[in-house]
Amino acid sequence: MMSKKTLEQKFPGATLVVGGSGGIAAAIVKKLAHCGASISMTYRSNRDAAEVIGREIASETQAYHIQQTDITDRLSVKKMYEETQAALGPINAVVYCVGTDIALDYIGDVKDQDFDEAVQIDLVGFYNVIKGALPHLRETRGSFTALTTAGLLRHPQRDILSTAPKAGVEALLRGVAREEGRYGVRANAVGVGSVQAGLWFRLAERVPEGFMDAGARNTALRRHGDAEDVANAVAFLASTEAGFITGQSLAVDGGYSI
Repeated sequence: MMSKKTLEQKFPGATLVVGGSGGIAAAIVKKLAHCGASISMTYRSNRDAAEVIGREIASETQAYHIQQTDITDRLSVKKMYEETQAALGPINAVVYCVGTDIALDYIGDVKDQDFDEAVQIDLVGFYNVIKGALPHLRETRGSFTALTTAGLLRHPQRDILSTAPKAGVEALLRGVAREEGRYGVRANAVGVGSVQAGLWFRLAERVPEGFMDAGARNTALRRHGDAEDVANAVAFLASTEAGFITGQSLAVDGGYSI
């Protein structure tokens, strides 16, 4: 068993998980708690799910805090950081897990309002979150880790509402890694492949039979992943164990991108 001192060295300050009530995000929160992190988790509308996760990790985490946040509202984002610091102290790691419930359409069939909403939530919202994080991470020489998509490496058909905003997210991450490294700030992405968790199940209900299984057949490992696969990668990149890794995107995709 790791000593408390070792755990604190891996996550020496507060860890803020933005959008922590979803399927993959819940696994990330639980993994971080198991690693000894003090966690502040946000939710947009599902407080019940956030409170369930809080009860599940109460015995493992050093401290825990939940709060409602609208990342498209900059005042709400500002309050998110203020509340986290007031509750748990200096913020050393931020993990971005926001995902939108998108329609799976070919580009020519995408509704304009669906595209606008995906960009507003997942790209503009991400900009607000990362801009607000920088003053805190400069002070602690901390890390920023964001969930993106393995679809940026190999385009999956009918997934543009995910890949287009996430391309912007990764561009912002690389910019932060390049510009903020002088302050000791790290920024990395985890590109999520076909993982059976959260939105995957809702999407599976809206597409033809066999559509989602094709994602497994297109991987080198010939299977879907699970939320814990992603959580393990995030916990590593967010911790001090990845202290010399920045500006990278780690695809957790079973080899889909090759």
